[in-house]
Order: sequence, then structure tokens, then C-alpha cells
Amino acid sequence: MRKHLLLASVGLIWFLPIADVAIAKTVPAANQSVIVDLNTATLEELNALPGVGAAKAQAIIDARPYASMDDFASKGIVSKSALDKFKDSVTVSFSSTSAKKAKKAKADTTEPVAPTGPVDLDSASLDELNALPGVGAAKAQAIIDGRPYESIDDFASKGIVSKSALEKFQGLVTVSGSSKKAKKAKADAPPPATPSGPIDLNKATLEELNALPGVGAAKAQAIIDARPYDSMDDFASKAIVSKSALDKFKDMVTVSAGSKKTKAAKADTAPPATSSGPVDLNSASLQELDALPGIGAAKAQAIIDGRPYDSVEDFASKGIVSNFVLGKLKDL
Repeated sequence: MRKHLLLASVGLIWFLPIADVAIAKTVPAANQSVIVDLNTATLEELNALPGVGAAKAQAIIDARPYASMDDFASKGIVSKSALDKFKDSVTVSFSSTSAKKAKKAKADTTEPVAPTGPVDLDSASLDELNALPGVGAAKAQAIIDGRPYESIDDFASKGIVSKSALEKFQGLVTVSGSSKKAKKAKADAPPPATPSGPIDLNKATLEELNALPGVGAAKAQAIIDARPYDSMDDFASKAIVSKSALDKFKDMVTVSAGSKKTKAAKADTAPPATSSGPVDLNSASLQELDALPGIGAAKAQAIIDGRPYDSVEDFASKGIVSNFVLGKLKDL
């Protein structure tokens, strides 16, 4: 028997099928287009935007709130090509309650940026760095990992933040004499970096690489992950460090012939990259991606974090690997 809904109106009794009422309520909602609010969207909603991926979705959340789309774009969280793909699907409701709450929470929990003067990039806490305009938690940690800095120019040369972000907070920061103390302690504690000659980029330890000027712990690990290198030109082409940083330590390092042995060992242990056809960037394992030329473990994980990709062009737009490396593996 079909159930009916009883309605009374002006002395008349109407019977409407309950199922029809439910349909009438839900049909209009299905035709509504959904615009993602960058100030309130969930990690899943941001991750679903073309050209974003999990890592950048989290970075978008960390840098909230945004005053406008221009404010969001200026932070350089995603590339211009990626932004062009989803800009018509997003909005910034800075006047929304959640955005105001986010701003208030930031003001309540973060110490003033310069309570007694500029923020010292060599000694500031994670919270102090996070509060700088255009930084966010991830880059604040990267600033700490890259210490010490000799000057603002030395900091800028490491490329931790974009030029536009640096312009926003350049007047709010300084580099104090603490860098000299840190450098002295660093020089006193570890053994000499080159006891019998230049550091071999294919064999050096994390500590030896970390001690190179303009490197730091994060990039030292990235150098290890991308091994082996055939030559200094091969290392430079992977763009692990900036050109200005490489100019500082290029006379202190070398690339030994041992890279061929390392490469051979890698070829023996890793599964063939194209054993049953090209490697699928959306489904390949960490080991399969790691075996691709010019990738390494760190970038293999970054490729997995950035999934899914609509096309090879979509993958290229995310800037996970350099154009040089992309040229090596695009046919694979």
C-alpha cells in the first residue's frame, strides 16, 4: 500500500504521496554547482581540485585565512598553471564566520610578530615564523632546518620562500649574531668535512652534506635520496639546491666514479621500470617510481602524495620534478 502525507488547508484535506514530497525536496539541490571556499574547505575537497594533491591541500589549510583570491595567489602555494585550472571552481569568503574565527584564533594563539623588534630568522620559534605573512607551518619548519643564515641575502638565496612572500615580511625580520655562534659551534663539533679532499656527493654522510654552505638538513637528505650522480652537471640539473648555493660549495665537492657501481646495484635490486609497459604515475609503487631516472625516494613519495593526475601535462604542471628530469622519464 502506498503511504500518503495528510495535509489540511482551508478546511480541505489533501493526500500527497510521501515519496513525491521527498523528491520535490531533493531535486533542486542536485542541480546546484558547488564552489569550494579556500577558507573553509576540507582536506578532501581541496585534494580533489585539479593540480593540487594532498600535500598542497594541507599547505592551503595551513596558510589560512585568505583575504582574497589575489592574496591566495601571492602566497605561491600552487603554480599559476594549476591555479588557472581550478580558479573558476573556488572562492574566498573572507567575510564568512569561519574565516573570522580563523583570524581571531591566529591572533589569540600566535605571539606578536615583533613585540620587541624584528623576528630573528636564526632564533625565532616555529610559531613566530608561522605568523609571518606568506609563510605557514611547512615553510616555518624549512626556515628552521636551513639555519644558520649569514644575512638576509643568504636566506633569500636558499629559495625557502618565494620572492613575493619575502617582500611582504622583509622589513619584519633580521639575522642576528646568533648565526655566528651557531656557525662556531658547528665548526667546533663535527669532524672536518674534507679530511682527505673534497666531499663526494655520491658517498658523503648527512652530516657532511649538512655542513656545506647553503644546504641544511632537508636538502642534505634530498641530495642523498637522488643518488647516484654521473657528474657535477648531472647533480646541477636535478635542481636540488639553487644555483647561488651551488656556486658557494662547488669547489668543495666532487662526484666519484663510484656512481656507476651504485647505479648498477640499483638496477640489480629495483624492479624494471617498464617490465609490463610504461609506469602509471597514478598507481605505481614507491619502488617503481624510485627506479625511474632522476627520481629517488623523496620525489617518488612526492609523486604519490600529489595523486591523482589527469595527464602527463597535469603532472608536469605540479613542478614535482624539473623539466630536465621530466624529459628523461616522459617516455617511461
